[in-house]
Formats: sequence, C-alpha cells, structure tokens
Amino acid sequence: MTISDESNSGVHHDSWIAVFALLLLFALTAAAPLTSLTGGDVAGEGSLLRQVGFIVIFGVAFVGVKGYSDLSKIIELPRSIILTLMFCAVTLYWAIDPEIGARRLILTCVIISTIFMLVHYLSIERSIEQARIVLSCVLLANFASVLLFPQYAIHQEEAFGDPGLAGDWRGIYPEKNAAGAITAFTIILYIFHAGASSVMYRAVIVGASFVFLYFSGSKTSFALVILSIIFGWIYSKYNSKYNHVIFWSLCFVLCVMGIIMMNYWDELLMPFSREDALTGRVQIWPIMIAYLSEHPFGAGFGSFWNIGADSPIYVYSMNKTWIKKITSAHNGYLDIASQIGLVGLGAVVITFVIIPLSDLAINATVYKPRGAIVFAILIFCIGHNFTESSILDRDNIVQIFFMFSLALLSTMRKESPLDTVSEEPSRSEAVAQKMYNEI
Repeated sequence: MTISDESNSGVHHDSWIAVFALLLLFALTAAAPLTSLTGGDVAGEGSLLRQVGFIVIFGVAFVGVKGYSDLSKIIELPRSIILTLMFCAVTLYWAIDPEIGARRLILTCVIISTIFMLVHYLSIERSIEQARIVLSCVLLANFASVLLFPQYAIHQEEAFGDPGLAGDWRGIYPEKNAAGAITAFTIILYIFHAGASSVMYRAVIVGASFVFLYFSGSKTSFALVILSIIFGWIYSKYNSKYNHVIFWSLCFVLCVMGIIMMNYWDELLMPFSREDALTGRVQIWPIMIAYLSEHPFGAGFGSFWNIGADSPIYVYSMNKTWIKKITSAHNGYLDIASQIGLVGLGAVVITFVIIPLSDLAINATVYKPRGAIVFAILIFCIGHNFTESSILDRDNIVQIFFMFSLALLSTMRKESPLDTVSEEPSRSEAVAQKMYNEI
C-alpha cells in the first residue's frame, strides 16, 4: 500500500464531532480576550468560563477522535514538546505559587493536546478550513461593530488613557493588539494555499483584513504579517537542495552581524535608551533581566506575573508604579525565562523555533503551498514574541495559532504531500512522492 492509499483510507466520514470541537476551540480562542475584561486574572484566579470551556472542548474532542479506543491520542505530541512541558512541571517544585502555576500549566497542556488530537484526526485541509470559518466570522463581526458601535469598536480619547490609541479600530476586542493579531492570522490563512476557496473569495477576505489591520494601528502585527507573507512566498519557491547554500549564507550573515555589534554596540542601543522607546517596553526588560541575574532558574511556571502580592514585579519594579499594573513583559522570551529559567528558555527556543523551522527547511516531501502557511504562521509568532508575550500562555490567540502551526507540521510528516490538495505538485514533490510509494 502506498502512502497515498494509507492516507485516503484514513479519511474519517463520521468526524463531525471532531470538526465541531475544533470550531469551538477556535471560537473560544477568538472570544478569550472578551472573557478577561474583569481583570480578575491579576490575582491569579483566571477565567472560570475559559477554563471550563476548554476542558469541555477537550472532552468533546476526545469523543470525536475516538480517544476512548486509543488513549495514546491524548499525547500525540512531538517528544520535544512533551519534554518541554515536563520541564515546566518540574519548575513547579520551586514555584512561588505552585497552585496557580499548576492550574495554568494544566490548562496549557489541555489546549495543546486538544489541538494536536484534532488536527491529526481531521487532516490538514479540514483543520485549516475550520480555522478560516472562525476567522472570517470574527472579521465580519469586527467590521460590523465598527459600523454599528463605533463608540466601543474604535478607541476613544480617555482622561487617563493613552492618547495615541484614539481612533484606532479594535472591533469586538477590548484593545487593538488582540484585534490586530487575529486579523493577521486571517490574512496568512487565506493568502496561502487555496484549498476549496475561490480566488475571488480569498481576495475579498485578504483585502478586507488588510483594511481593518491598517486602521487598527497595530504596527507590530502589520509589519510582521508583511514579513510573514514574504517569508512564506520565499518558502513556497524554495528547494531543499540549496540547504547548504542557505547554511553558509546564514553563517556569513551572523559573522558580519557579530562584528557590527562588537564595534557599534553603543550606537545600536542608543535608540532604545529613551524611556518611551517601543512604547515603554525598554523600561520593563531591564527589570526582567535583573530578576533573571539573581534567579537563573526562574520563579516557576506561571509564577511571575498575575499571582497577587507575591509577584516578583512588585519588588523589582521599584519606583515605576505603572509597571506594577501590567500583566506581562511584552517579550515572550523574557517572560518564559522569568518563569522556567534560562535552561527552560533554551528548551523552548529549541522546541518551538529551531526544530520546526529546521524541519520545514530540510523535509523535501512537504507540499509547499501548505508548508508556506505553517512557515508564515511560525515567522509571525516567533517575531510577535519579541514585543508581546504569548509562548505557552494558555489560550492566548498567538499561542493557539503557534501550536496550530506545529500540529499542522506534525501532521505533514504523516500525510502524503499530494493528499487532498487541488494544486498540481512540482516535479521535485512528485519525485519525492514516487520514492515514498516505492518503499
């Protein structure tokens, strides 16, 4: 039996429960910022609605994929992700608040497991289709709210708010960053790989998304989605036989960058010396670095921010009272390091950055149009975490799509590159498929 035959024989005709579960997961993810409006999470309580919701979705997914007949489906995760999550669990031993940390880690694991279960069961095409359905509905709701309720859907001037936000579109969301991120994912999922969607329909969705993203004023998401599209397009044209050229080119670029940084370090840092640089983020990051220098193993998973009076930020922020009111470092890598330490940060970077990007570059059997979606999402999520925090942050929108891209990539290793796609494969992909079929 060929790989293609195996995949086709594995198509599930009774998978409507799994489809429903994935739709629910994306819908609850899209609505997650709306359930955080009370601010209760600052004290570590979290949102009961979100917690119960994702546990229920896990149960529905478990039934949908027939997990009761094969319990191993619950942990259908790459070993690197399993080991990283296990390390996070170990850090609960020295966590400042192990109870809150454990609750956050359990919810994170439940969500990740649910995503991988459903994507593996439903296949890449059907999984992307469900994501597109929810994203297009959110886009429609965002535009409708701007037209019908502009006093809410558009940031207004506030007495003690940021005057720079006035006029920015946020749609149904409490702030523009969440609206910008989910709109960026809409662009990525519709611009690459047609699937069953017509070109005209995709063009309308992408165009409308760009309009909303522009008026949202979310500069990070706008810049990153352009970068992601460029990298996704490059990947779609990339041939793995040039890996050695790319490797030595990267080595050369890194050496040049290293020489420049050693000789012009002070000049490079000068733009960040202003306290208002990157909207104040440069005032938060030294605090995180100071904490890490004294606590290289971190505060324990989920035990740095939003744990009440025991949060280390109250000690390390000193006289910067406004920092005590925020809920993240606006840098996912510093945030994860502050929780699980420098060793944990290394594990996270290897697991969620180096391994998937290397896999995409090396794996010659990945069907390029679908691989481009994964590559573009990865670029966006990796870049987004330099100015926002989402890595291993439960149901954060960017975190969910980060894990979704990894689940798609994991499924690509199992599926034939020619399965359930409408586009014609390139000659190299056809040759790769023929080699597999002859095994």
